[in-house]
Amino acid sequence: MIDIHRQLLFTSSLLLRATTMVLKASVALAVFGATVIHATEADEKHPPEPTVVSLTIDFGDGFQKRYVDIPWHEEMTVGSLLTHAQRHRRGIACDVRGRDATAMVLAIDNQKNEGSRGKNWIFRVNDKLGDRSFAATRIKAGDAVLWKFDDYK
Repeated sequence: MIDIHRQLLFTSSLLLRATTMVLKASVALAVFGATVIHATEADEKHPPEPTVVSLTIDFGDGFQKRYVDIPWHEEMTVGSLLTHAQRHRRGIACDVRGRDATAMVLAIDNQKNEGSRGKNWIFRVNDKLGDRSFAATRIKAGDAVLWKFDDYK
């Protein structure tokens, strides 16, 4: 009889400990869960600022090269982004003439401009056609740059 009584006491003690642990875990989950929900709501209201840019090279024949998550810096231009792509381990070859406001891309990966009656390398930033030299066009974090071999439109 004493053994049964000891077993009951031991079992009751285990149940009490388990219940206490479950109660503590529930409280912790409630507090932590509220914190996570609060942080998520704050993130939705104020998403983190982007710190990268992307570059797409479109050859106009269904083939593209994409560079995503390129680290952005304050003085970045379309030209410095193109230089970054050239230095990438799977980089591009780029033939450029001039510099700064007079810089012009003549070829990318041996695809040469065709002149006034053909296709040429044209760039856009966030789907907006470039209105000055690529080397003088500043870009911001989160921007998407597209170089496309196409007719000027």
